[in-house]
Amino acid sequence: MIPSAARPDQDQPSDPADLPPLGETDRVLAALAYLFTPIAAWLVFLFAPRGQNFRRAHAQQAIVFGLVVLVFEVILAVFDGRVVAAVAYLVPLALHSLLAFRAYTADAVFLLPALAPLTRRLFPDFPG
Repeated sequence: MIPSAARPDQDQPSDPADLPPLGETDRVLAALAYLFTPIAAWLVFLFAPRGQNFRRAHAQQAIVFGLVVLVFEVILAVFDGRVVAAVAYLVPLALHSLLAFRAYTADAVFLLPALAPLTRRLFPDFPG
């Protein structure tokens, strides 16, 4: 028998389309999680109640995205060139802005195909 702590929540939908935002606060917090990741994403994740699946899922995905971007920036920092430094700053900034806008305007949780498997491994209650 699986212990209750290891079992996923029974009310957690597996389809991200079943996780609509519950209001403007969900949209704003999901967008902030991407803009100021990983710190804001951790705060949103830690303080979101269990029923706030939209903001929790976006926070989980933003945490993983922020960690991947951090690794990307550290690798590019090894190459101390001006063009590389500009790429290391501007590309993540553009991606953070795009994901924040998409989270704010989304009617349901969207998954980043490249990061969804890693996010599911780190957060077992991640939808999908």
